[in-house]
This record gives sequence, C-alpha cells and structure tokens, in this order.
Amino acid sequence: MPTVQLLHCLRSADEGGETGLVDGFAAAAELRATDRETFDLMAGIPVPFGYQDKSTELRASQPLIQLDPRGRIRGVRFNNRSAQPLRGPYAEVVAFYRAYRRWAGLLARPERQLNLRHAPGDCLIFDNTRIMHARTAFSVTGGRHLQGCYADLDGLASTLAVLARRDDPPDPPRPPREGMQREETG
Repeated sequence: MPTVQLLHCLRSADEGGETGLVDGFAAAAELRATDRETFDLMAGIPVPFGYQDKSTELRASQPLIQLDPRGRIRGVRFNNRSAQPLRGPYAEVVAFYRAYRRWAGLLARPERQLNLRHAPGDCLIFDNTRIMHARTAFSVTGGRHLQGCYADLDGLASTLAVLARRDDPPDPPRPPREGMQREETG
C-alpha cells in the first residue's frame, strides 16, 4: 500500500463527488478499547491483496490493522477492490468476516467522516496508511476529474533530510589523525 497519496482536482462534478476522509488510527484505537476480540482479529490475520492490469501485478498479505513491535497502531487498510478472499480454517474465516463487518461499520459511521468538496486546483495530500478515503456518487454530466498519484513516505523523509542539510552549516574540517600528515594545498 502506498503511503502518501495526492488527489488533485482538475474539474469538479456538478453534483456529488465529495471526498470522505476517516482517521483510521482513531477508529482502530476505539475498536481496541470497545471490542478487543475484533481488534485482535483485524490486527492478527493477514489478508491477501492483489491488483493486476496490462503492465502491473501487485500482491501483498497484511493485517487490516498493522501494529509495530510495541503494539502501537502503525497502519490501517480497507480496500475492498483489491482484497482477495481469505483462505483458512472455516471457523477462522467465519470469525474474520464477522469482525470485518464490525470494522467496516465502525469506519462508515457518519460522525467519523470529514466530507470535502474539491474545487479545480485543490490538491489533497494525506498519509494513506492512516487516513482512509472514499467518495460519494456524482453526476457524469459534470465531467469530474481528480488525478491521483502516490509517493513513498521513506522517499519523502529522505528528500526532507537532504533539503535540511542545505540549512545546516558544513561540518568543520577535522584535524588529521595521529600518524597522518595533512596535505597542504595552495
């Protein structure tokens, strides 16, 4: 799953087409506090994901709620277009899908959603491993056009670190190590 997502509005729909955003970390924290069994299933069972077209084939298997080694929420996933059927023991699969419906219901609560209507020129940038997004139906007569792209969070962190170097003064020259002579230039 790509980390940083950009959605650039080139044309708005005449009707509908609002973007809905949900803080997946807040939803996962609520799930952990109110339904630990469902949380543990969402955090413990890897789900197969896949996407394929003429020039691309992507596959991954990850829990819907990803935890770091200390048990902190590190990422959330919910993509019914690329999720593949879960395979495993019958009882585990049934329990998973029951928990999946609870997780989906929590994410779909209207009070969790922030709905935005994009205007031409707007660019929404968000962490795709934390913020979940969807859109409302829209009228095709309006010619809605949102252009999306993804970036890797590690690549962004690297770029920011390199740019920060420009603001730092250069390191002072180090004295030669003992036994070595400094070469003078002139």
